[in-house]
Formats: sequence, structure tokens, C-alpha cells
Amino acid sequence: RDGREVATLRGHTDGVMSASFSPDGTRIVTSSRDSTARVWDARDGREVAVLEGPNSPVFSASFSPDGTRIVTASFDDTARVWDARDGREIAALKGHANMVTSASFSPDGTRIVTASDDKTARIWDIRDGREIATLRGHTDMVTSASFSPDGTRIVTASKDKTARVWEARDGREVAILKGHTDEVRSAAFSPDGTRILTASWESTARVWDARDGREIAALKGHTNIVLSAAFSPDGTRIVTASGDDTARVWDVRDGRELAALKEHTYGVSTASFSSDGTQIVTASWDKTARVWDAKDGRGIAVLKGHTDWVSSAAFSPDGTRVVTAGWDKTARLWDAETGRELLRMALPDRAGSATFSPDGRYLLVAAGNEAQIIPFSREATAELTFVRQERFVADELAKSAKAGDLFAWNWQVKHWLTPEIAVTRDVREAMAKAGTSLNPEIARDAKARSAAAPRRP
Repeated sequence: RDGREVATLRGHTDGVMSASFSPDGTRIVTSSRDSTARVWDARDGREVAVLEGPNSPVFSASFSPDGTRIVTASFDDTARVWDARDGREIAALKGHANMVTSASFSPDGTRIVTASDDKTARIWDIRDGREIATLRGHTDMVTSASFSPDGTRIVTASKDKTARVWEARDGREVAILKGHTDEVRSAAFSPDGTRILTASWESTARVWDARDGREIAALKGHTNIVLSAAFSPDGTRIVTASGDDTARVWDVRDGRELAALKEHTYGVSTASFSSDGTQIVTASWDKTARVWDAKDGRGIAVLKGHTDWVSSAAFSPDGTRVVTAGWDKTARLWDAETGRELLRMALPDRAGSATFSPDGRYLLVAAGNEAQIIPFSREATAELTFVRQERFVADELAKSAKAGDLFAWNWQVKHWLTPEIAVTRDVREAMAKAGTSLNPEIARDAKARSAAAPRRP
């Protein structure tokens, strides 16, 4: 909880393609180009199981809603279901004639829907791997497939410029969502399941009635491709990110543009709401992320420090922090209100993603062939820390003098990361002995704070 790296998840021999927590946050599953998925203990990074199938890259891996099963999607035209405890293969979902591009569980965890380059999606029974239905109708690759929140419908997106809605019970086609003029990159239900949001390589996103496929609104205003689109938690608004250097907020009911977020100077790769819907965070190719007021589009904070593209940005569950992943081989933690950099994590390769655990206690970062777990708590960067010289041992720089003392340290970056440190000669001497140094910017601020701070007896 103090910003130290708990563990590097080493074992994959090729790039990590996905990494995600279990619903209860106690385990992690990663997928890789090395033809395996792996399950890890989130507390100490211990490898729990290796999910090894044929020699074929594993595109994605995710837990079932109850955390007892894992589904993987693979280049070998197959999805597989595994026991999350011991890695035993439960079922191979065979039937597709080309690579499986996505696989996801139904909300009750009893079914799986897969999407494939063979122009179909398929529904499967998780218990025995039996195919329930084949969703035929698309004329090009199906890029994604997902269940509605109540599990009664499925929406698919395709390169054929359409999305389609299906009955999850029997695979009957309910509606074809036509209107896009380029491939549909994504399709998702609103939180209440009444609307569908699609995003395309063209410059628009569109909102549809999930019952009959009627187009409700075309979100027009971007002048370049829409790279991401997401509903607010209450489903009343949408935020889109675009290659035109902007993100935009829209009213779901009529497609009216509510705000244009225009301060980035290069393409905006992602945009998402905080859990309470009051803020938005964007990640950009201009090497920054930004936090915005979701109501009026006012800029709240600029998260500046990355030296290459920012590939992702996500809020903590309580909305007070943001974690970013960058092509500069770092992930960074920020104060969402002030934009202050709180932690910097050096990585072995470009960071593709960074996210918080469901309880907000850990960060999970994927980069190259590895993933890393970093403990985090708000107190670790908010409480003024005092270190007593007689308890300060160079070999244990990451431990505090007394229970409850908190400070942040990163061995790879080799400097203090918390913005509030009581800087004393004893601390400096001990750090010099260990071959470490204070971050200059933080040191200046810490010195001023230290002069005015009361000392512990």
C-alpha cells in the first residue's frame, strides 16, 4: 500500500496481451503471445497455474463473474474454459473456422459468447462446452461480442460496417444496426441495457435502441476516426475520443454535444468517466493525460511527465487518483485534482495498460513480457512521514519506523516518490549509503514542508 512493487509476474516468454484482476481482486490472469495464459496470486505475484493449450497466441483471458472459471480466446480458432484454481482445462469451445477475436461470459456465468474472423459469433454452455447457437449474418470479421446486462441479448460488431443484436437464448437475429460507413470497432450496451453505443473508423459514434435497432442519434462533430466511446455510469451521457485531438461529451437521448474537450495537441486514444460520473480522464499521443469536469468540459488537471505516447488512463475506484501507461516504459500515478505525479514505475518495455484492482489497493501494469503488481493506498501519498534515524536501515528503505508510518519508494527508479517527506540529515546520509537520491522536484517541496513540520518525540 506504499507504492512499492509487490511482484513482477515473470514467466511469459513473449508479449503480454492482456492482464486483469479477478472480481474479488485476489488473483490476476494474463494472456500472451507465448501460447499461454497464467494465473497469479495478487498478494505476492506467485504463479498459481499455467493455462497451456496448442501452440497459438492467446489474445485475451478473463474471469467469470464468480471468479471460478477463466475463458481464453486464441489464434487457433478455439476458445477454452479453465478452472481458475488449478488451471485444469474444463472445455475446448471448437467450431469456429478462423481465429477467435473475443470471448466473454454472460452476467450469470453460465454461458460464453465468442466472436471470430470466420464472420460468426457463437454461444456456448460453460458446463460442457456445448454450442448453443451460431450467430450468422455478418459478411466480414466479427470484432467483438458481448451480453446485455441482464444476459438476454447479445450485440456484435463487425468489419462489415454493421452491428447486430441477437437473442441470447436461441441466437435469433433481432436487429441490424446499419448506418456506419466504415468498420464498426466496438459495440456496447448501456448500463440499463436499453441502448447500444457503436464506434467506427469513420468520424462518428452512434446510439441505438437495443430493442428494435432503431438509430436514436448519430454523434457527429469529430473530424477524424473515433478511437473509443463509453457510457457514463448512469447511462445518460457518452464520451468519445478521436484522432482529431479532441474528446467530446454527448447526451444519450438526442445526441446533442454537451462539451468538447479540446486542449490536447495530438490524437486522443482513450476517454472514460470516473465511477461517480463527475469527471473524465483522457489519454493522448501528445504525451499527456488530462482530467476534465464531465458537466461543462472544463479542464481540471494536466498529467504531464510522460516522454512518449500515453496509451491508457484510468481512475481509481474512488476517483481521487489516475494511473497512466506510456510508451516511455513507465506507468505513473497522479492526483486527479491537482495533476501532481505521485508515483513513477519504471518498466521493461512500453506499457500497454495500467489499471486498479476492484478495491483500489493495487495497480496492475502490463509491459512487454511482464506484468507488475504495485500496492497502493491513498494514505501512502497523503500522510506526512517521519523516519527516525535509529530505525532507518539502508537495507530496508521500504519499511517505516513505526506501524502506521507510510512512504513510497520504487527500487527501479531509485528515488522517493511520495510528495511529503520529512527531509533530515540522517535520512539523506542513509540514502547516500544505499546509493539512492531524492527526486529533485519532490526534494525541494519536501524540504519546505519539513522546516515547518512538528517532529515526533
